[in-house]
Amino acid sequence: MINSSYINGTYSNGEDKRWSADGHASHELGDVISKGNPATVALGFMVGGERYDYATTAYNTFVQASTGLGPSAVEGSRKFQALFMELDLPITSTLDLTVADRQDWYSDFGTTNNPKIQARWQPAPWVTFRGTASTGFRAPSLFSLFNPPSLAASTGGNMGSGNPDCVNAGATPPSAIAPFTPATCNTQGLGLFGGNPNLTPETSENFDFGVVLNPITDMGVTVDYFRILVKNTISAVPATAIYGSPSTFASDYVLDNTGGLTASINSGAVCIPFTAPTCGYIKLDSANTGRLSTDGFDLSIQYLQHTSIGTFHEDLEGTAITQFLDQQYTGGPELNLVGQYNELPPAYRFQTNFRLDWTSPESMWGAGLGHRWWSGYIDQFNTCAQPGSPANCTPAQRNVGSYGVWDGYVSVKPIKQLTVLFGIKNLTDHSPPYTNAFQGNFASGYSAYVVDPTQRSFFVNAKLDIF
Repeated sequence: MINSSYINGTYSNGEDKRWSADGHASHELGDVISKGNPATVALGFMVGGERYDYATTAYNTFVQASTGLGPSAVEGSRKFQALFMELDLPITSTLDLTVADRQDWYSDFGTTNNPKIQARWQPAPWVTFRGTASTGFRAPSLFSLFNPPSLAASTGGNMGSGNPDCVNAGATPPSAIAPFTPATCNTQGLGLFGGNPNLTPETSENFDFGVVLNPITDMGVTVDYFRILVKNTISAVPATAIYGSPSTFASDYVLDNTGGLTASINSGAVCIPFTAPTCGYIKLDSANTGRLSTDGFDLSIQYLQHTSIGTFHEDLEGTAITQFLDQQYTGGPELNLVGQYNELPPAYRFQTNFRLDWTSPESMWGAGLGHRWWSGYIDQFNTCAQPGSPANCTPAQRNVGSYGVWDGYVSVKPIKQLTVLFGIKNLTDHSPPYTNAFQGNFASGYSAYVVDPTQRSFFVNAKLDIF
């Protein structure tokens, strides 16, 4: 009886087609500044196009009662062209300068120009300094431009969380300020998600400076400082911000015919379709919102040793983030995410990846050991959010500990063309530290951004070179 009640079918069909062609050429210009090193120029072009189509099928009419969405059909297309050049100009035998520029034209949003300048100085054989400054852009995808609307729960929490108009929703008697009511303040509410044909590109400013050291044979050390600023980011204004400042985001409220909002549990009754006057929701479609800035240091140490029992290779990669600021909407506060869960997942202040590999003298056997590590951070909620906390709990900052796992593998080449590798991830089956954060993917108790929920796992790879 239950099986016979199911409705199955294809809800929609979508297709994305792309094509592109490109070419480039380079030519030596000779000794431009008479330093004995020829300059080189490179020129290139790219042309292309993309088309996106999406349409619901007749099956949509059978499930409209649960989705609240009527039939929809969207299509979008764009063409683009690009020209770029790069000039490598040796200044001296130890100093090299590279300048580049790229001009892009898109049929849907226009033209953008992005230059780059790069310098490399090697005053001694064992040390090299390098630096780059550039700008960049990311065009909005056709999906983010033309994705059809969809109605869903607006937040994983409720409309009253951090909402100044719901401050008395839990009082006796309860009260709230319109368009909220005590009943809707305690529900998730509804949000209309989808594309936005008025999106413009993200832009970026990038800078890095570093040094490469070769203190001994077969050893390389690099240290780089980086700074990245992304402006006009393509995202959606968070529901928490819209509910947290109703007057600021009044234009993002679509109220029903009573001047209120629909509780998510009532969507099937009053939001068929979502354009019905009985449906109230907030707009959560894609938009050009705020900005993102980050800077920090990258470290890489590699060392190779040839011994009578084989070749050893050690590799240590590390990143230290000194700043990670996220502005979720234009004019909004900049959230500091370095080492703390501040409405958004944290940026780990430190993380490292160490690998040790060994290969036998005849290259028949191999083995390796690796360690991945992330530093701790301040949790999203205080200690009173911990399961089993007493009713009279005194709030205090809660820290999530650091997390590290060991991985290992062994490999064998029974014949020259075949390599078989057996590996284990998370050798010690180490459990991650507990977090009380409400993850965006509803994972509970651990950080789904770095933790593999399968814990210890085994894998086998086989590679056969036929030619």
